[in-house]
Amino acid sequence: MVDDKVDVEPSIALIEQNRDHNRDDVVERWDAHRATQNSEAAKIVSQDEKTANAAIAFNLYRARKMKADAQSAELDYKKAEGSVMETVEVRAIAANAGAILRTQLERIPDQIAPELSVEHNEERIHALLADHIEHALSAASRAINSKIEEVTA
Repeated sequence: MVDDKVDVEPSIALIEQNRDHNRDDVVERWDAHRATQNSEAAKIVSQDEKTANAAIAFNLYRARKMKADAQSAELDYKKAEGSVMETVEVRAIAANAGAILRTQLERIPDQIAPELSVEHNEERIHALLADHIEHALSAASRAINSKIEEVTA
């Protein structure tokens, strides 16, 4: 002892000096006993770790499921109130809108050609074109809006 503390090196030397070297069987038995205790403790720790990891995994999956359920419920609510739509519905509306707009614009030459053929005033030609284009766009907009109302109703 040095200042109420164990002096390690002299203590180990004293233990070795007093050890009975003729009793190796006792040393082996104690080493085997310690190894058994350590492996049993390791098994207990290993089992506890497995249990803890399983609990963590379960809670993680449960939290993910709860989040997915909440997101699904929120999406269903938004669909019900009309603030979101299925992608298929939006694509159908967009395709229909394109077809309506194309049809309205393709009609313009047939509707306006007779009037333009006799007109020589540039301002009048411009006004006729602008009026027919505006009419076609308004008709397309009305048709598109009615399709949107039809789908969301």
